[in-house]
Amino acid sequence: MRRLVLSLLLAPLLCLVGLAAPASAAPVIQEFTVNGSSTDLTLQPGEELDVVWDVTSTETPTVTATGTGWSGTLDPSGTQRVAGPEAGESLTFGLETTDSTGTTSATTITVTAQDEPDGVTPPPVVVQGCTVVVPRSDSFDYGLAYFGDTEDTEPIEAGTYRASSLTFGGNIDVTIVAEPRADVTVADGAVTTWDVPSGEDCQSELFSVSTAPCSFTVRCWPGASVNWPSARSASPSP
Repeated sequence: MRRLVLSLLLAPLLCLVGLAAPASAAPVIQEFTVNGSSTDLTLQPGEELDVVWDVTSTETPTVTATGTGWSGTLDPSGTQRVAGPEAGESLTFGLETTDSTGTTSATTITVTAQDEPDGVTPPPVVVQGCTVVVPRSDSFDYGLAYFGDTEDTEPIEAGTYRASSLTFGGNIDVTIVAEPRADVTVADGAVTTWDVPSGEDCQSELFSVSTAPCSFTVRCWPGASVNWPSARSASPSP
């Protein structure tokens, strides 16, 4: 009889225990990406970023954007476009979520921008024996400097030249200079000058240049005199 009474008294308590609500689970960050990546990444400077997130919870969660890249209160899920870091800098994008019981989940992604290039290196002038090849470039113009005066140059077109046609049979020291165009920064340590061969092996070549005031061609041999303006309108050899 006593056991029956005890069982009747304990039954309601057991039912209450069975009906008690389970402990709240931590909010789950189902998705958090920056430009499609869930891990740290490196991008070009100034690139715009798409941040995507999705949070689930048994309780209504509070979702917060943290870090140096963005801030504020967010919906449980969404997409936001933000500005990326500048060259050589990093931004941190954090996501923190807390439910009504105070249970928290958090994650972060760091985005780093590549350093700006130190400058542009000009395509090199190629010297092959007594042949000189002047390249084409969108960032540089090429000029002829006489007697080492690289501050005063005359334009030279891209193309292939006989060395003797540029040095007047080896009688004049000539340097080809790569000159940066507007808004172009030359890379530190970049080679921007090339000496034209003027040795004996290149002195015996015939060459032709068009004179500035006239349209006829002057052919010269080593030691021959030429009209100086004609040297300043050198054209590629055929």
